[in-house]
Amino acid sequence: MASKQGAKKGGVVLRQLGKRLRHLREERGLTQAQVAEGAGFSAKFISEIERGLRDLRVTRLRRIVEDALGSTLQSTFVGVTADDALASELESTPARVELPGWAQALAGELAELPAPRRREVLGAVRAMLRAVRPVGRE
Repeated sequence: MASKQGAKKGGVVLRQLGKRLRHLREERGLTQAQVAEGAGFSAKFISEIERGLRDLRVTRLRRIVEDALGSTLQSTFVGVTADDALASELESTPARVELPGWAQALAGELAELPAPRRREVLGAVRAMLRAVRPVGRE
């Protein structure tokens, strides 16, 4: 059975994650409905996540962050923690990583696609990468 303290910390993390996702969405000038469409969820689901009312699997979080918001899980989680000291340390760490030119060009091409098509392309790329990875790197 989970302790009250564990449940309380979980709620704090969910609220902080929700705030971070809302910030990313607003920073990109997107509505909850646009994020929902890009990730394949309902606007109500996105609203509940942003308010810290919904826990979600990493696969769903990845769809929201990568497919709909065009970010990475790593940069999204910077600053999202129940431990204030760790949160302070993480917030001082740069959230953006400089991408090589080819990756920037690819990201630009993907950003121009409608969200459903972008999800299809990213899914195909992930499948191709899984197919060519050496055994043991999965």
